[in-house]
Amino acid sequence: MTGASDVGRVLEEQQRNASALGQPARVPGIYRWTDCGYMAGWRMQLHYRRVDCRLLDPRGRVVFRGNEADCRHQLKLTAQREGLSLPTGRLIVILHGLARNAWTMLPVARYLQRNWPGTEVVVFQYASTSAPVVEHARRLIEFLQYAADCSELHFIGHSLGNIVVRRAFRLAEEGLWQMPPLGRFVMLGPPNQGAQIAVRLHGLVPLAWFNGAPFAQLGRDWTTFQTELAIPSCPFGIVAGNIPWLDRIHPLVHGRSDVIVSVEETRLSGAADFMEVSVPHTWLMNSRRVQAATLNFLKTGRFEPAGSAPRSSTAS
Repeated sequence: MTGASDVGRVLEEQQRNASALGQPARVPGIYRWTDCGYMAGWRMQLHYRRVDCRLLDPRGRVVFRGNEADCRHQLKLTAQREGLSLPTGRLIVILHGLARNAWTMLPVARYLQRNWPGTEVVVFQYASTSAPVVEHARRLIEFLQYAADCSELHFIGHSLGNIVVRRAFRLAEEGLWQMPPLGRFVMLGPPNQGAQIAVRLHGLVPLAWFNGAPFAQLGRDWTTFQTELAIPSCPFGIVAGNIPWLDRIHPLVHGRSDVIVSVEETRLSGAADFMEVSVPHTWLMNSRRVQAATLNFLKTGRFEPAGSAPRSSTAS
């Protein structure tokens, strides 16, 4: 099981080796690629224009390029040659946010890898700014076909990543995805009620263009778009950032917030637990308290261990 390997080391080596076979080493290059296949550390990635597909080894070296069908065949041959197997145990899939990348989720991925033995941790990379949320959800489902035999599937999302998972749950409700046994789902800074900051900034054309369709879906198109999202069919908990005094001076987000998403915008009916921390949106996954709470929720369904002192809304 690849869960025994250091997920942080693997992802960092993928970043360093991204220039292989002519691929750009610049961080912005990762916005162009979405994972569409996975096996024991080997990844298939599809270019956002769907004209190119590549196969990366566990060290992040591009070992094959071609069309999607050829890449899938190459991954199958590689599995036979290397004796690779699909995940059959406990699996955690982590999704990053809008205009971010898999490496931003390294802190929480590493923490879980170290502190929950026997668990495989995978960060799903997707070209977040390049397509509407439904396309990312479909690619996530395609990616998870390789996890169909896992014994327990957990999710962790940051920001837009949570919305992608909720869209995937709706596709499952529509019969387009047969889910494996589900564990729990931790939402970090989720814009579950849309994002007022996206509404207020939509008129800034360069920003709206850079952030793509999801920016509009979370903002001006939210009323329509929210009907496409499901309430997760597994226990889920929400972590909301709440920066003290920010509500008095923030011109773009009304009420308590983590700078980007308000506390009220994170809420979703049916949550098993809810926690506020004084951590900015961008760094929620870096907070050791958030990491520990995430692990405890995945294990027990509560952010704090039984018998612990009441949570402080300003804990970090």
